[in-house]
Amino acid sequence: MAVAEPIRSRTPLIGRDDELAEVRMRLTDPRVRLLTVTGPVGVGKSRFVAALAEDVSPAFEGGGGYLDLTDTEPTRDLDDLVAESMTDLSTAASGFPALPRDQRFLLVLDGCDRLTATLATRLTGLLSAYPQLTVLVASPARLGIYGEVVVRLALLQVPDPTQAADPAALSQIPAVRLFVERTQAIRPDFRLTDANQAAVAELCARTDGLPLAIELLAARMALSSPQRLLAELDRDIGSLAGTGSDTLSRHHSMMAALESSLDLLSADERLLIGRLAVFAGYFDAAAAAAVGGTTPEQTCQLMAGLMDKNLLRTAECPDGDLIFRLFRLTRRYLLQDLQQTEDYRAIRRAHAEYVLALAASGPDSRGLDRAPQLELVGSWHEDILMALTYLDESGDKVSMGRLASALRDHWRTGWLTEGIRWLTGSGRLTPQGAGVLGELLIEKARLDAAEHGYSGDLVAADRLSGTEQGAALLDLAGYLFAANHGEQASRLTEAALREFTRHQDMRGIAHARYVLADIASSAGDRKKAIRLCRKALSGLRELPDPAGHAAGLERLAVLLIGGPGCARKELEQAVCALGAAAGLRASTGHVAPPALSTAVVYAESLARAWLGDQAVDECLAAGAARPADRAIAEAITPAERQPTVRPRSLARQRNEHLLTRREWEVAELVACGMTNREVARRLGIAEWTAVNHLRKIMRKLDCSSRVQVAGWITQRGRNAHDEAEAG
Repeated sequence: MAVAEPIRSRTPLIGRDDELAEVRMRLTDPRVRLLTVTGPVGVGKSRFVAALAEDVSPAFEGGGGYLDLTDTEPTRDLDDLVAESMTDLSTAASGFPALPRDQRFLLVLDGCDRLTATLATRLTGLLSAYPQLTVLVASPARLGIYGEVVVRLALLQVPDPTQAADPAALSQIPAVRLFVERTQAIRPDFRLTDANQAAVAELCARTDGLPLAIELLAARMALSSPQRLLAELDRDIGSLAGTGSDTLSRHHSMMAALESSLDLLSADERLLIGRLAVFAGYFDAAAAAAVGGTTPEQTCQLMAGLMDKNLLRTAECPDGDLIFRLFRLTRRYLLQDLQQTEDYRAIRRAHAEYVLALAASGPDSRGLDRAPQLELVGSWHEDILMALTYLDESGDKVSMGRLASALRDHWRTGWLTEGIRWLTGSGRLTPQGAGVLGELLIEKARLDAAEHGYSGDLVAADRLSGTEQGAALLDLAGYLFAANHGEQASRLTEAALREFTRHQDMRGIAHARYVLADIASSAGDRKKAIRLCRKALSGLRELPDPAGHAAGLERLAVLLIGGPGCARKELEQAVCALGAAAGLRASTGHVAPPALSTAVVYAESLARAWLGDQAVDECLAAGAARPADRAIAEAITPAERQPTVRPRSLARQRNEHLLTRREWEVAELVACGMTNREVARRLGIAEWTAVNHLRKIMRKLDCSSRVQVAGWITQRGRNAHDEAEAG
């Protein structure tokens, strides 16, 4: 054993104030007999323990002693070592006397890397023999002694390279502060600037906040720049090396530090962690088993050992489950070795298959699309790209397409362009893949339209073909129509209709015509809208599609009833269509979409106001009793023109205050219970315009509330019905 002076903190311990205060309080508690400071190699355990012991040793009346066990043979007896030689914490002189039995005494043990397997037994005996003894240990792993208090030193906080920060704010982050202070020790003129701050932030992030790595990087700043250091680190982790003047660590290179840490592993642990280097981000125990070639039980046991030896980072999911990640530099080191092995391609295949299985596992499982909830999208994204790249390079385009298609929600969280690129590069897509690609293209077009304005050129045109292109065009048209871009929506819908017609896709044709009918209705062309709706319903007539038939009948009925004036026969025909649709839905269990359901309720309420409850109930019952073919045939045949159900007495208002056509429409929608926003969307006008119309209506009708407007509309409708019957 070499007697050595404690590694005293010649410079301030950056970012450790809170940890020092917490551990100081624990160590001075008489009930704490053994405190082990642990953490990954290079985190600064020896410096932390030395600074802590120097600070708290005066609180121990018997004093304190320091023992460096770095070169100690595992067979040496700990009592003999203590008796032979120890460094006094206060005088740094050798030959400290034997441990006192009647006074509290602090024994500091450092350099315990080679002794962790045997130290537990020896310390148990020592603590029993000396009741007033407190032992502070710096160790790469916990010792596993009952009553042991374990403190894991945290890595220094690092900046997020993707978040912009000014140099002043960046310099306050502990990892950056250490880099700057150590750099200024050899280059006093160095400062954080707008030009170098991004590179400094990236350098610190790549170290995970490991003080040894940061000090070794700073040592190279004598003849380099942060930007050049980044390039060197990308090429070779061996560039992180220095001398005793660069760091107080006993390791003068990251490779030497990592090798010393890995030397503590068993053969099985070393094999597993080498394979885990294939993961770029976080993984769970199931993922580790998938690439490790071990059973779930063996994997959990081995990973517990890796955690004890501080070779894995952990994070907790909202449900309490743990996920793991290798330190970046550790992974870089292990990956270089893994790439030289014969098993590398097999491990990459296992990794890709695991990612594919997760992606395809569905919304109710712990799949990749659950990653956004865990705030781990970026980490999963790296593994996704690794899996896709492997499948692409190995020529497995089918699996590549399956994986890219299964990641629909992931691509939509901020990776639209990449998702489109992988989907279009996977060859012939499955129907699911084509649908996902269409959604991504539409989403991209929406974002482009919102940011730059829609130009009329859809990126889907040269990426999709056939009905997939028609569906994409139609989806974008629906978005533009909802955003009050009716002309552009009409143009895209016509293009979709041509594509559906070319491929004889009757459902697509009908859907396109329905959208055109909505556009025409919003523009005030009710006749065109009804004509288009009848044509769409006629095209669906021969298809075995009860839900589609019901929706078509409902859409047509809403158009027929919702006009400013309807013939009685036309109204009865429309209500019969509603009855037929209700019968179809009752027999099949299909429910109308919310928007269509709301429109149907509104249309029926108007019909009752104009025809009366009895007539409407009779028409609904008659429609429900009709076969679907007959109901559709009647609905698509225009009724004979008759006098309107709304006689001119409806226009005779108190004080001769007449409502305009638009005011009538607004009042009727209010009577149906719609909000101002719903009225605006229904009529294709701005919400503020709808509010102004309602104010004018209330003034003209001398109403003080929406409820009074609704009551007035309903009563006038009943009066009109009574007058028409009497006539």
